Amino acid sequence: MGAEVHHKGRPSAKLQSRMFPEDVRVWTGPDVLLRLTLNAAQGMYWPERQSNFCFCGESHRAAMLLTVLAYAYATGLADSQEIHRRFSTDCDLRYLCANNFPEWTTLRRFRRLHRPALQFVLTELLRQVWITQPDVNIADPALPDFALEAATRINAAILADASAIDE
Repeated sequence: MGAEVHHKGRPSAKLQSRMFPEDVRVWTGPDVLLRLTLNAAQGMYWPERQSNFCFCGESHRAAMLLTVLAYAYATGLADSQEIHRRFSTDCDLRYLCANNFPEWTTLRRFRRLHRPALQFVLTELLRQVWITQPDVNIADPALPDFALEAATRINAAILADASAIDE
């Protein structure tokens, strides 16, 4: 049984991992994705949001780390070392972390300890990206499983980091 194709060439729910492009900026553009990421992260109630996350001598706002990782995963960046390298070239990542760049080990540790919060924000971000697309009917029963897509991206980051450590 082949994949069903719906409007704009997007496959039906049968191919969940292929519902979104690797980098969702191709659908939204960078400015819209930045705004949607901030909305998704700020719209979540999370008791630790205003706290600092300290690891290996670094201290960063937990909300900032959550936002940076959600944005990175939505743009197809999975490897924490690569995210860290991109701080020097990606103006949106620099903006999100207010030029206070966390080390890759901090990103990885934060993800490990706060995966449910990250999953929630990334799921909401992907939902918002989806509904910005023209001709999307949010009552369509063939909507993608946003939580599954978010989990797939987070799992890819875990695998990328594990592979990098093994090298």
